[in-house]
Amino acid sequence: MAKIKCAGFPIHRNSAGHAIDLIIRKPYHKKRNRHEPHQVYVLQRYFEKSVFLDERELDDIKYLTGLSEAQIKVWFNNARSRLKRKSLSSDGYQVY
Repeated sequence: MAKIKCAGFPIHRNSAGHAIDLIIRKPYHKKRNRHEPHQVYVLQRYFEKSVFLDERELDDIKYLTGLSEAQIKVWFNNARSRLKRKSLSSDGYQVY
């Protein structure tokens, strides 16, 4: 196996001359999806109306924001958790 330096990193090649990647890579982590301001605005307006969605509202939000059903459901679940945490920390009672 021959070693060749490229930009300070050794490149290892097998007997056929193909480069062998010996760099240890970190496991793949999905990047966090930051919602656009208009998407957050729509989600917050619907959340103020009702903390739980029906199918029609879910379809409306999907159309208005371009988010997937799973993303919307996760956002609403997180918003309910934030609301619950906030209400429990302020007076000890649950809102809904």
